[in-house]
Amino acid sequence: MVKKYYALFIKLQEVNKFIIIPSMNKNTAKAKVKLIALDLDDTLLNRKKEVSKKNLRIIGKAIKRGIEFVPVTGRPFYGIPKDVFLALKPRFVVSMNGAVVSDCNGRDLPECKSQVTLSREDVDFVMELSKRTQTPVEFFTEKYAYENSQVYKQRLLKFKGTALENYISSTRMEVEDIHEFAKTNNAQEIALIANDDEAREKITEELKPRNLKVIPYGNYIEVTAIEADKGKGLLKIAKIIGLKNEEIMVIGDSGNDIPMLTVPGFTSVAMENACEEAKKAAHFVTKDCDKSGVAYAIKKLALNFF
Repeated sequence: MVKKYYALFIKLQEVNKFIIIPSMNKNTAKAKVKLIALDLDDTLLNRKKEVSKKNLRIIGKAIKRGIEFVPVTGRPFYGIPKDVFLALKPRFVVSMNGAVVSDCNGRDLPECKSQVTLSREDVDFVMELSKRTQTPVEFFTEKYAYENSQVYKQRLLKFKGTALENYISSTRMEVEDIHEFAKTNNAQEIALIANDDEAREKITEELKPRNLKVIPYGNYIEVTAIEADKGKGLLKIAKIIGLKNEEIMVIGDSGNDIPMLTVPGFTSVAMENACEEAKKAAHFVTKDCDKSGVAYAIKKLALNFF
């Protein structure tokens, strides 16, 4: 009897490439994954902040097979592009790096603690640190992101004519004085924007003694409450839906994705363009975000089209 083998790609820790090996049969793989959680920037979205046609096509096939999708992002709810909602048709959203879990209309979920907010003491500390080090800051409330008018305009000018210009203008709101604004508003996340290694290292060191989740991401240092992360946000949704961890697949690229890439039972995938820490944390590595790596991973691990 001739055995039929179906391919499964796996990651080599030492080198960044893919290999194809004989693996699980087609029916078992298709039945296993019932929910796929996707990071947005540099994962589902390419570097132009677009969902590729190939990603759209494969996601559509997965939805027809009954697989549910959840966007899991560091963005505030209203910073998620409409194209993402149209593509994923999600019932649930995890935003602000897991600090906010909501339905597809941004409403709190009565079944769980939907929001994890930074304490007033922590907000004051981070904002004072920003002021003292003259580091621009973005202040994230439940659904919006705010920054100083001057910084906002400078960044729009700097990225004029690029995909980042549209991203900033569609996801940020400007206020005259962000530090005054912070005094009377709650935050789910605060991001400090440090443009050199020395400044990032100094700020990160000052934040270490506090009981906070601190995640470097490019020029950003993202700060949330210790209870907030993407993995915990997804587990809340899994409990509501009634899914086992083994029925969930997650795909991401950066440090803020590691908490969901390391949840026991999840099938975890890092992008080829992911940071090394994310690649080490994940079970698999897929193609680059500019090469529709999300579609490749879904085909190989959830749909098994060979």
